[in-house]
Amino acid sequence: MNRYTALFLFTFGVLLLEPLLLFAVPIFSFTVPELGLIAVVYCAHGVRGSLSSGAAVALGIGYLTDLYSGAPVGMHALVYVLVYFLVRATFGRILGRALWLQVLFGALPSGVAGLLVISIEQWLNPVAHSWALLGRLPWQMLVTGLFAPPFFWVLWRVDRLASYEVSSEGIFK
Repeated sequence: MNRYTALFLFTFGVLLLEPLLLFAVPIFSFTVPELGLIAVVYCAHGVRGSLSSGAAVALGIGYLTDLYSGAPVGMHALVYVLVYFLVRATFGRILGRALWLQVLFGALPSGVAGLLVISIEQWLNPVAHSWALLGRLPWQMLVTGLFAPPFFWVLWRVDRLASYEVSSEGIFK
């Protein structure tokens, strides 16, 4: 099985189970980690393949996020593809083995994606209170950054099961 296909199918299952697991915990009623975005960052930084395959996975994960969140169709898909290319271009030379780097790899793309989603939402539906969501953005970055290292490890294990050519050390191990 292709590495991107395995990661997409695993993320699809995680996105199906995410509301059941995380919304039941009272602390996550305010904000939840963006596990789909963490998977896109893993595909951009941890899987060295063609740009088009990774962008297709980012588009699919973004589309699934749109369907589950009730956002306008294509908004998260566009944002996740943009974040995929941004992460691929900027973090390409950095190894993510240190724990603080993995937190940073989760938090920074989450902030960029949050800014893009709020800006697109404000552009599509200009309501004055839409900019109030910027106050939730630091919490979103914090929660996503804290969930990034364990989810990177899980994605690395799934990637290793799907492909024998993955190094035993891994970029996020």
